[in-house]
Amino acid sequence: MKLIYSNREGEFVDKSGKLICFDPSVYHDCKSFLLIKKDNLLKYMRENNLQIIWTVLGEKNIIGGWLARKTEFVGRQEINGVYYMGGDIITGECKIKITL
Repeated sequence: MKLIYSNREGEFVDKSGKLICFDPSVYHDCKSFLLIKKDNLLKYMRENNLQIIWTVLGEKNIIGGWLARKTEFVGRQEINGVYYMGGDIITGECKIKITL
């Protein structure tokens, strides 16, 4: 997108100086993430025939505690999926498998 650093920390601007994306945690008490102007991103993606892809992978185990049965291990949850953004539509699927 040919963005450059702004004079302000955590901000990126285009060649005309217009703010395109920034991390709000630099100036606010919040988590760190990058916000980007949707129209600019979609235009760049369209002009360069690009898509954004997200993969999802996670696991959760329940071990012991008040849920424990005869053994300490009482369950496991696996999460996986993939999403993509073509144009301004997000498509995908996330699957969850539970093992006891």
